[in-house]
Amino acid sequence: MKRTLPALAATTAVLAVAMNASAGYTGLATEEMTNAESLGLGIAVIDLYATFSNPADSVLTMTSLGITTTDAAGFWQHPLGGVLAPMDALIPGTPALAYDSFVTAGTHTTIGAPSAFSVDVNASLFNTGGVLTGTWSAMPMSPFAVAGGDLRVLIARLSVTAGESISGTMLVNWKDGVTGAPGIGQPEFFQVATVPAPGAAALLGCAGAFGRRRRRRA
Repeated sequence: MKRTLPALAATTAVLAVAMNASAGYTGLATEEMTNAESLGLGIAVIDLYATFSNPADSVLTMTSLGITTTDAAGFWQHPLGGVLAPMDALIPGTPALAYDSFVTAGTHTTIGAPSAFSVDVNASLFNTGGVLTGTWSAMPMSPFAVAGGDLRVLIARLSVTAGESISGTMLVNWKDGVTGAPGIGQPEFFQVATVPAPGAAALLGCAGAFGRRRRRRA
């Protein structure tokens, strides 16, 4: 189940987003994905989107000026995951890989070529609880970078222990779908505070070491 988190949805999480007033790009939004498997892992899965007013608008580059979490262990990472969206072919055999933390330009998984490139993200900070910074760009002419009917483009998936919070500042540059002119974004702050899943402690006990295994970098 996917749940969009408006600013007043305090029953699930509290979201504060600074909205950009530009005509095409309308700001950041988050959505929490919850299902039995993610609850079994004891994690909250937050998708971060760039939103638009025109279906033809698209993202160009995304820059994290600093994203952090209160989770002392950092953002949740599957041992097979990486900085970009995981390979689609690996998900059926390793379903938990779908909840890996990553940056992207429109896709939840990688099918063939990645949707993003020029990734300059300190990936080690996914696991250390530090401040995540860096820039990534959409592939030229990528259809995944276009807003489409739902007027949004996924730019990151951020998973943390349920009950922890995420906050950060992003800058999104975009392309106007009508004029083709580039749009220069402004720094925008977002914040999400998740609540522990019901029975999370018991579920974590059943999940064992695999549920909290993280990829560490030397």
